[in-house]
Amino acid sequence: RVYDVNGGDVKPLVKLDSHTDAVVQVCWDPTTPGKVATLAGERDQALRVWDVRTAKPALTLKMTQEYLNMAWSPDGTILGVGSANLDAGTSASDPAKDFMTVLELRKARPRTLKFPYQVEEFCFSPNSEFLILTTELGTIEMVKLEDSGASASKSPESSKAEAASATRSVKAHVGNTYCLSMDPLERFLAVGSKDSLVSVWDLDELVCLRTLGAHSTALRSLSFSPDGSRIASASYDRDLQVADVLTGETLHKLDAGGTIQQVAWQPVAGARTLAGGRGR
Repeated sequence: RVYDVNGGDVKPLVKLDSHTDAVVQVCWDPTTPGKVATLAGERDQALRVWDVRTAKPALTLKMTQEYLNMAWSPDGTILGVGSANLDAGTSASDPAKDFMTVLELRKARPRTLKFPYQVEEFCFSPNSEFLILTTELGTIEMVKLEDSGASASKSPESSKAEAASATRSVKAHVGNTYCLSMDPLERFLAVGSKDSLVSVWDLDELVCLRTLGAHSTALRSLSFSPDGSRIASASYDRDLQVADVLTGETLHKLDAGGTIQQVAWQPVAGARTLAGGRGR
C-alpha cells in the first residue's frame, strides 16, 4: 500500500496488489516520484516496478531464487537486487557464493553477476557506474558496471551469471562488513562491521578517515543525516547511537529496548528526526 503522510492524518492512496507472497523490499525510484519497485518472498520470487498513478506494474521480472535487498542507481536507470542464496557454487570449478541481479530499466534487460564471496549490502556510486559492496571478507569492493552487450542474459538465471571482478578492493575491517551508508553530499561512505566498529571513508579516494567505536556488538544498520554531519548506527546491543562524522564524538546513545533492524533519518534538510525498526 502507498500512503499519504502529509498533514495530520495518514491516508491510504493506492494498493499495489499482484504479489502472491509477503513483500520483503520496497524501494522508490530516486528520480521519478511515482515509480516504486517491490520484491516478494520465496513463494512469489517476483520483482515488480509500479506506476503508482495507475496501480499497475510497468515491469514484472520473475526471479529464479530468493533475494534479500534492493537499491536504485542515483540516475534511476538501474535496479540492483541482492540474493539470499549463500554458498551457491555448484562445483569446485565454480566458486560462486553469492549472486546479484542488475536490471537496466530502459532495456528491461537483467544481468546476473556472481561473486566468490558473500555480499552483505550494496549501493551504487554517485555516477551510477559502480556497485559498492560490503562482504563477508571484511572488504569494500568497487565493481564497474560495464555494458555486457550481446552476452547479457535475458533472465536472472544463476547458471548464466557473469563473474564480477572488482576494480578496487580494500580491507576495511577484521570481520564481516555488514552494512554501509553513503553521505547525501557524496563525500563519505560509512561501513559497519562484525567487529562493532563503524569506519568513515573518503568516497573519492576510498581512504579511511576515522573509526567510531561506541558499540559492543556487530553493526546492523547505518544512516547519514541529510546534511551529512551525523551518522546514526544500530547494532545487536540494542543501542541506537548518533555520532559526529568529522570528530567521531558520540552525541547520543539511546537504549531501544531490543535489537534494531534498521535506522533511517527523515530525508529533509535540517531534519532532527530518526526512525528505527525494531525486531520482536
